[in-house]
Amino acid sequence: MRLNHTYKMLTVLNIIVFQVHCEEPNLVSIQAEVRAIRAAYESRIADLEGQVKDLRSGTVREMKSANQALDDVLAKRSPAERAIADAPVASARPSRVTVGGYAEFSYTERNYRVPEFNENRVVAELSANLSERLKFYSELEFENAAVQEGVPNGGEIEVEQAYLDFTLHKSLAFRAGVMLVPLGRFNLNHEGFINNHVDRPLVDRWVAPSTWYEEGVGLHGQALDTKKLGINYELDVFNPARASKVSSETGFREIRNEGRAPESRGKSGAGRIDFEPARGAKWFADNLELGLSGYISGNKRPDGPPPDGTLLKKTSGALTLAALDFTYEKKDFGLRSEGALARSSAGTNLAQRAQTARGFYAETYYSFHPCWLKTGPIGKSFKDPRLIVSSRFDWIELNPGRDDSRDLRRVTFGLSYRPLRQTVFKLDYQMDFSSSGLTPDTLPDSGRGHRTNAVLFGVATGF
Repeated sequence: MRLNHTYKMLTVLNIIVFQVHCEEPNLVSIQAEVRAIRAAYESRIADLEGQVKDLRSGTVREMKSANQALDDVLAKRSPAERAIADAPVASARPSRVTVGGYAEFSYTERNYRVPEFNENRVVAELSANLSERLKFYSELEFENAAVQEGVPNGGEIEVEQAYLDFTLHKSLAFRAGVMLVPLGRFNLNHEGFINNHVDRPLVDRWVAPSTWYEEGVGLHGQALDTKKLGINYELDVFNPARASKVSSETGFREIRNEGRAPESRGKSGAGRIDFEPARGAKWFADNLELGLSGYISGNKRPDGPPPDGTLLKKTSGALTLAALDFTYEKKDFGLRSEGALARSSAGTNLAQRAQTARGFYAETYYSFHPCWLKTGPIGKSFKDPRLIVSSRFDWIELNPGRDDSRDLRRVTFGLSYRPLRQTVFKLDYQMDFSSSGLTPDTLPDSGRGHRTNAVLFGVATGF
């Protein structure tokens, strides 16, 4: 208000000066007085403007200080913490570390066996984003409650995965370390909280063993990514398989190195490519995936004593595996299937006999979301609890056509409850059929030459 009044007075003085100058040109003294008054008012205006600016700045600073203090109280940040948070970011950004894991627990009551509670596995996951293109991931597994290895049902402590990823492009990334072998979909997605049944499929235990991990290097990426089609791949090179451990009793399960030094010369290679052909046909499938996998390992070993002093004969040959997997999902209905074929040549083992194994599984499942589940005691407070009914047919055959041929067929019916997407309670009923006689002393899945039944309960969670 005072500034507006002052400007009005100056305007009036200018008019007076103009009029005096025009009407009384000889009144020089009056003009001088008016100019002096004008200078005094301009000086006063400048002074007032400076005071107003200082007042405004002080008020803003006080408001900012008050707001910051309030924010600090709400966030419980001390001045030291605030100073660290507001410090300039270094050019080398610290990595972001994530900790997670999963666990599986089960109870098994099978004919002709002692009922058993078992903590199947507890896995600790540690990952770090070192930069936008460099990432590290690791898993440390405690199996069967980590009971001493070497005793019946003994446990193990093992590094299941530990690798560094270097992404060059979304279609090309380099990986090195301990990795899962990309043979079949199940080995890459074997966690208990993902799957609907307590036991793993037979084909993924005795033909294409899981969990199968090896040390090596590889490439992976997304070869094609469109609205209608997606193609992903993985190609790896590992230490050679333990081909001498293939047998008619345990199939191909013991070919895994599991961190051991290789027993022969050569290397192994594995690859998987999966197709998503129905991305543009949501009316047909929410998810449709078809995977093709292959594995080959050379084996060349000269005569020589191993660490235990037993003489190993000179052997050479190859071990190969192939797998096909299929996944279909539409709303609450799903179908999964996987088949595998394995063969080792006669030169890969001391018996000098070729070994073969084959098998597959097919699983269907359906999810229910009953209203009473959300209001009942087991589903209350969960956002999307669900019940899942499932069934699975398993079949494996070891050394078909030979005198030591073995086969096992299994039908499993299951009911599971998922309060959360990554937590599941499972109840299974199994019926096994074995015409060729898988023994309880070799494969822990069936009796000899007759049908066996089993009831299994399991709990699995991931975080």
